[in-house]
Amino acid sequence: MLFVCCFFYLPSVVRYGLSMFVCVKLDDPQALPYPWAAAAPGSFFLLDLNEECWAPGGWHRVWALAYGVPLLVLLCGVLPLGLAGVIWANRRHLHAPWFRRRYGWVVRVYRPERAAWEAVVVCQTIMMCMCAVFGMALGVYHQTLLMAAVCAGFAVLLMVFEPHEHRQLQHLLVYAFGALFIMLMGALSFLTSFNDIEPPYEYSITMGAVVLIANLMYIAWAGYVLKQAVEVQWPAHRIMSKVLQLLSKVAPVRLARSLASHRQ
Repeated sequence: MLFVCCFFYLPSVVRYGLSMFVCVKLDDPQALPYPWAAAAPGSFFLLDLNEECWAPGGWHRVWALAYGVPLLVLLCGVLPLGLAGVIWANRRHLHAPWFRRRYGWVVRVYRPERAAWEAVVVCQTIMMCMCAVFGMALGVYHQTLLMAAVCAGFAVLLMVFEPHEHRQLQHLLVYAFGALFIMLMGALSFLTSFNDIEPPYEYSITMGAVVLIANLMYIAWAGYVLKQAVEVQWPAHRIMSKVLQLLSKVAPVRLARSLASHRQ
């Protein structure tokens, strides 16, 4: 139950812990044309803009060191390493009933030699949370570029190690990262912060169509994989479909016969 709660609330707790180290600039003392008008130069705590970052005697330093550091050590270090350690220590009992009851939801979809891959998924979640949290300080361009790099990196890891037991699930995740990567790179081309060149209308339509097609292809593939999974795991579904097909053929015949007998 503890592991389930950790994974369910992991993104929210990690984002809150990382927010303890996010500082933003309110006023730049060197900004033109009125450099003397900067009212609040320096960096300020994102969660409370009244607190200056790392100021002596300020609350930001207390919260960051007393709450942020232990939380990040626990979630970003102890959790993935502990998860990998538990699975590695029980690698000979992966198919034991007691192990399946406790940790089956962690290892069920992975191959036995890649049973600890869920620790990599935890690191993936943490890195995506970092992209979301530090985006305020990095800016839109670098945030999008960092997220695209994370997606490409984990897609390569999936293709190299192939951790999933079912290849269709493996392909589904790779295609998901691919669709997200295409969308992020397309979004980068619309940012005009560095070149001040507005993309032409034809380019906008073409890029929008490419992103839309990539997402539709992924949704179609996901639906196909889900349909096959339902047919494989639930034989009753196939039996029910055959029964419905039989009823659809028999019912009109019976109805026609009953109408004919009623007329006679």
